[in-house]
Amino acid sequence: MNNNQYQEKKETVNGIPIKITSYAVGTTFYCHISNVDPGATIARAQGSNRNEAEKLAMEKVLRRL
Repeated sequence: MNNNQYQEKKETVNGIPIKITSYAVGTTFYCHISNVDPGATIARAQGSNRNEAEKLAMEKVLRRL
């Protein structure tokens, strides 16, 4: 995995701080979203590019939080 394909960022959704991690394996991008404390997984998704994977995972987060 190239370092330029791995990305972490933090956001807040409905007052809950979350961490969004995305990375590529081959030609597929994966996104993992967890709450900052205690670090439990909220959603995962995969897509053909980073934006698609993050969008699909965030849709799950918005339904769950």
